[in-house]
Amino acid sequence: MQLFILGLVLALSGDAQAPPNSNQTIAGAILPLPPPLQAGATVVRLDASFQPEVLRKGSNGMVCMTDRPNDDVFDVRCYRDIFIPVVYRAFQLGYTVSGPKVGDEIKAGKLRPRRRRIDRRDLTDLVLSRP
Repeated sequence: MQLFILGLVLALSGDAQAPPNSNQTIAGAILPLPPPLQAGATVVRLDASFQPEVLRKGSNGMVCMTDRPNDDVFDVRCYRDIFIPVVYRAFQLGYTVSGPKVGDEIKAGKLRPRRRRIDRRDLTDLVLSRP
């Protein structure tokens, strides 16, 4: 009888901690986008080495990153496809949501700013984050 109860508790606790399925993960990742852009967005998950794994290929130029599992922060982000390589590289270099900003590194003398003409439409950054 005790073995039966232990098995039941383990089975129930396993169900309670099951990871979200792919549809739930995708639905969460596209939340920062306005509804007209959600259906056409690419959705990626970053692996342990912060390399992107495409969960859904999109067509509208927006790329959304899924929430990282096993933390206390819900953090999903969407960027223009031409800017997303910069975001991937920042994560690979160890930047976090609350990590150092480029402006802080310029002030500290670690980076030198370069003047470059950038179209602001290419820097779309939509982030939804809450503890």
